[in-house]
Amino acid sequence: MDAAIILARIDSARFPAKAISQVGGKLLIQHCIDEIKKLDGITAILATSSRAIDDPLEQVANQNNIQCYRGEAENVAKRVHGCVIQNKINSFARINGDSPFVRKSLLVEGFQMIRKGTYDLVTNLIPRKYPYGISVEIIRGDSFKKKYLEISKSARYSEHISSIFYDQRENFNIGKILGLGDADYSDIRLTVDTRQDKEVIDRMFATDARINEKKIEEIVSLYHQVKQN
Repeated sequence: MDAAIILARIDSARFPAKAISQVGGKLLIQHCIDEIKKLDGITAILATSSRAIDDPLEQVANQNNIQCYRGEAENVAKRVHGCVIQNKINSFARINGDSPFVRKSLLVEGFQMIRKGTYDLVTNLIPRKYPYGISVEIIRGDSFKKKYLEISKSARYSEHISSIFYDQRENFNIGKILGLGDADYSDIRLTVDTRQDKEVIDRMFATDARINEKKIEEIVSLYHQVKQN
């Protein structure tokens, strides 16, 4: 199985319940789910904690007829590892549930690369040019499992599960998704970490209700327009 694992919790420190807050006329996490469900041959899995506070996320998964894996709250690596083992996942996209601009086209490209090659990781973050919130990371399941013990011993790696691949890139075969040419949008925030982020993205959707379907250049242009007003 190839999967897109959507990571989300209700009790985000900076913005509690953001995953189920309304953004652009639907739940924030719904934007992620809707885009992933367009992918052929990719199983969407919402991975959250086993605590009662995260029951609403399982309800969202059930309403969308997608799987919900429940595991560790703080240790993201352990949660993902359990999900990979239980579902016998060959490769998976790490998706943050606070990203309403998930790109189907980039995910398709990433999965094609990891299926055809021998990559441990396929990413569009080397170098980082895409906006925050439009990052793509496809991780080979076996590669993640082999490094899991080391990952689990590090507080940083346990939270940011892909960081070990970048920190030790000389030990891994990493495929790079390019495509922006000379453009550099790495200072653009298209993710909802704070209420201020949500305000900006709400204004973007208020201006163009289908902005997340547009080209990246158009999204960035509207972002700048909203920020200036």
